Amino acid sequence: MLSSLFLSATNHLLSQAGWARQRLLPHAGRTARLEFSPVAEVDFSISAEGHLAEWSGEDAPEVCLR
Repeated sequence: MLSSLFLSATNHLLSQAGWARQRLLPHAGRTARLEFSPVAEVDFSISAEGHLAEWSGEDAPEVCLR
């Protein structure tokens, strides 16, 4: 649930910030994890449009931010 809320709020902000989406475009298809220890982990990928998308791949994400 926290993951969906975070991604929705972040994508809302990204929708209003074209410059930020442009900065994310070179990373399209890449995966990441945000760790809010000990509360939650948010796994996501970067979409071709520069938004964040839910990701639940079986492999480890390419980067983990703590």
